[in-house]
Amino acid sequence: PSLANHEVEGAFGDNDPVDVVEIGDSQRKIGEVLKVKPLAALAMIDEGELDWKIVAISLDDPKASLVNDVDDVEKHFPGTLTAIRDWFRDYKIPDGKPANRFGLGNQAVNKIIERGKKFP
Repeated sequence: PSLANHEVEGAFGDNDPVDVVEIGDSQRKIGEVLKVKPLAALAMIDEGELDWKIVAISLDDPKASLVNDVDDVEKHFPGTLTAIRDWFRDYKIPDGKPANRFGLGNQAVNKIIERGKKFP
């Protein structure tokens, strides 16, 4: 929280645990502990604070061997990244709060980001 991330509008971290959204064929229980493979990241900016959302797949999922990055997620789970981003953007609106924003060109990015890379 004390380090500004210049790749994401200079936002500071929110000092919360990292959020992981697991995609796949099984419905999991909230808080269930799984071994997962990280696939993508969304740089959500919530009230000016950076709140990373990591998209992952459980290693025991039938499609786990097929997905390794953003492109694979789009291929095997079309529309899922957009749906996740839209949900996190809008989920506070019913409480009268503004929509959340996203850095990095409003896109999900691969789990490895090259320093200095420009985003659309």
